[in-house]
Amino acid sequence: MQIEEGNGAESQTHKRNRQRARNVSVLVGLILTVSILMFKLTAPAFGSLYGNAESSPAIDEVPIEFDAHGPLLNTDFDPATNTITVQNSGVYEVTASLSVLFPDSPSAQQAFFFIRVNDAFFTPDVAFEAAVNGNASLVLNTGKTIQIGLHAGDNLSVVPTGIVGEVNYRLASLTVIRIGPLVADHHLDK
Repeated sequence: MQIEEGNGAESQTHKRNRQRARNVSVLVGLILTVSILMFKLTAPAFGSLYGNAESSPAIDEVPIEFDAHGPLLNTDFDPATNTITVQNSGVYEVTASLSVLFPDSPSAQQAFFFIRVNDAFFTPDVAFEAAVNGNASLVLNTGKTIQIGLHAGDNLSVVPTGIVGEVNYRLASLTVIRIGPLVADHHLDK
């Protein structure tokens, strides 16, 4: 009888140990899932794109060309579309700048440049401009820094529009830096 009771007690101990192992396994899985989610919420992300020093014509609705990229972390550069894509949702600081060249001309010249997300114009707050009233050969450095909520997979570009006269650009740059998690009331509507 004692042997059977010992076997029964041993079997109960094994059952409790198996249940504890399952509980620990579930807990470890839960901790890993939460850790991954927290990392995605707080993961750093940055990227930068650069154009060369050669002058290129600014063409209405054709994205500014970038020839090289700087360090990329949780972002991707697509040279075919001249875009940078973010891999994690969050609030990003986005800076675009370039040198605008106006040749000597008797007429006014201007161009607006927009930071676009997914090739969509979404607010005038992302525009910057360069203009001259003629009779001057001029180089203007212009740009804009914004903070904006982006979703994983959003891509950014710089697009000229409203071009009047002959407008060229060079030394373009576009940088993105993730500065925090996505804030519910500060994101782009999809």
